[in-house]
Amino acid sequence: MPEGKGNLKYKIWCPPDHFDHGFVNGKDRIDGIYAVESIDLGQGEEKVYFFRHPFNLRDYGLTKEREQALKEAGCWTDCSWVSFHSPNPPHKACPGTYLWLTLSRYCPQGGMEKLTRVWIGYGVKQGRVYFDKSTPTNILCEEYMRTFLIHCTIEAQHLSKLLPDLYAEYHNKPDDEL
Repeated sequence: MPEGKGNLKYKIWCPPDHFDHGFVNGKDRIDGIYAVESIDLGQGEEKVYFFRHPFNLRDYGLTKEREQALKEAGCWTDCSWVSFHSPNPPHKACPGTYLWLTLSRYCPQGGMEKLTRVWIGYGVKQGRVYFDKSTPTNILCEEYMRTFLIHCTIEAQHLSKLLPDLYAEYHNKPDDEL
């Protein structure tokens, strides 16, 4: 995509809502991932800029034994706390956070199963989970949760149609050739 026009891979995932997505440091996920999206299915809501900051579940109670059992079962986790940011550089932090946890596994019948949980208004810091009182009330309500669930359901259904064909065509190619 031309500079400033977003990320085509992210747009394909949910065309009406996704705009841009990438690594915070421009090279890998170590410093986190940013995304720019709305969740209103193209109804004109202002885009939200957020950063996903990875954290280690071992720092929050996951034992080494349980982590090994998950790996042996073919499962892995992806967890982060998410911060919101202003749409204009330098993307100043805005109030609010949420936790994001995905458990993934390959399915015996083929494909992959991803189970994601989101706790809006919660964050992690120094080995503890906390409620972030700065989280705006307009995202701590039933209406927002309903809109968020619809967005997530539609993007998952859309991906389930696209991914098998994309995987069949591109799974053997290195990332820099995609």
